[in-house]
Amino acid sequence: MYNSSGQPVAFFSESADSDFISLVKAWCQENIIQELEMLALLVAVEVWGPVWNGHRVVAFTDSESVRGELS
Repeated sequence: MYNSSGQPVAFFSESADSDFISLVKAWCQENIIQELEMLALLVAVEVWGPVWNGHRVVAFTDSESVRGELS
């Protein structure tokens, strides 16, 4: 998370183990990149939502499907 001056103020990181990937991935998928990008945004909202209360928030993603789901 960055403040309005572009300074980093917080971050989170997590690994996805093979059991989680198997649970999320459909039989025909090669990867779950879009799902993980969506998960990261949802976790950010859950973790930092109270901090954002009353503030404008901008989320960046290069995934059109993730952007479309959040619109």
